[in-house]
Amino acid sequence: MAPTKRMRVKTGFEALEGCRGVAVTPLKPYGEVRVEGEFWRARAEEGEIEEGSEIIV
Repeated sequence: MAPTKRMRVKTGFEALEGCRGVAVTPLKPYGEVRVEGEFWRARAEEGEIEEGSEIIV
């Protein structure tokens, strides 16, 4: 049997990196976003993000 390389499985927020979503509440800098149909607590990297704005994880 040939050895196989194990690929690291991404879970949680790691799996969402690069995905687009929407701010459900204002991020000042913390708030709630919806990505891939799930709600997440998030932090804006810079400044504030208004409710309804498109975000990228």
